[in-house]
Amino acid sequence: MTAPSQIGTTERGSSVQGTDVGPGSPRPSDAHASGALSQAAQDARASRDPGSLGSGTLGSGRDGFLFDPYVGRAPPPPPKRDLSPAAIAAAILAVLPIGSFAAVFVGIRGLKQTKLGTLRGRGLAIASIVVGLLFTLGYGGAAFYAGKTYFDQTRSDEARQKRKWERKQREHDEEERARKQREAEREAKADPNGTASPNGGPPSASADPNKIPPQGTVPQQTIEAKIGVIPVVDLGVKETSLQQALAREVKAAQADKKEVVLMTTRGGCEPCAGFMASLPDSRMQEALANIRLVRADVEAFREDLEQLHVNTVTLAGFFLLTADGTPKDGINGGEWGADIAENIAPVINPFVRGRYTSRKNPFPPLPRGNGGNGTFL
Repeated sequence: MTAPSQIGTTERGSSVQGTDVGPGSPRPSDAHASGALSQAAQDARASRDPGSLGSGTLGSGRDGFLFDPYVGRAPPPPPKRDLSPAAIAAAILAVLPIGSFAAVFVGIRGLKQTKLGTLRGRGLAIASIVVGLLFTLGYGGAAFYAGKTYFDQTRSDEARQKRKWERKQREHDEEERARKQREAEREAKADPNGTASPNGGPPSASADPNKIPPQGTVPQQTIEAKIGVIPVVDLGVKETSLQQALAREVKAAQADKKEVVLMTTRGGCEPCAGFMASLPDSRMQEALANIRLVRADVEAFREDLEQLHVNTVTLAGFFLLTADGTPKDGINGGEWGADIAENIAPVINPFVRGRYTSRKNPFPPLPRGNGGNGTFL
């Protein structure tokens, strides 16, 4: 039987299977357990990051074995990516009235910035583009509606004022025409022999060549008078056809080697009165020496004039006629400004000779919106 002291000595001083077992040395069972734990840590680390073994990221445990500091807990989250500046700017611009359209293009820039995944905000950029388009359409539609409403209201007000003015003008013209008609009837009673041809043709030989009806007076029969060397014909309301009457006047003018100028007039027309007052001037006499001036009242012959595409609004108007009585060229008083001889003669002279090319208003007539009739402005 071995002594206890020898057994203790043998246990502390002897080696087990060639290994010294001394005081403070780890027992084989401890080393085996530590090695097994370290190997398990290495296997777990290798499963998460195969390239980490031997890279120095694993810690050093007892006996030189490596261990993973993250065993038993989740690894730290990756760093958070920055938000795309273009996506943020697009989101702000999308809701602004003056920026919603720009938000579309800034949002597209945001899509390009987030394409590689280095920046966040791709969804924000897409939403900004959609919202920007919607707001742009909304603001544009609202602006269009407001503008249309404003212009419609303006046109409505102008049309209402125009109708009101035309109604008053018609009433005034009717009163003036009735007054002139009464005066003409009184003159006819005072002169029972008459000075006008009963068939509407040229006046009789007893007609006073210098008798011009008062401005705005429409005679019953066509009458002719002279101002200097210029024959002036006023078409009567009993003319059955304006075009036939004009063709007749063209034929009469050709017999005298003259041309016809049709002048549109109306009662109370100041430019018309100014033109007639300028006729005695020597410059006007020279300019219209070869002209037969035929006057037609736009109130008495409105429909006939419009059928001939003659302007019945801008007065006074002047038209050169073809052989059948239709206009071939025309101007109005807007070409010369103030209705005085020194302004009118330099314009009317080249016009009646077919050499007036630089003009303010166009001819031939422009189409009207109603019925296809035309007018020049």
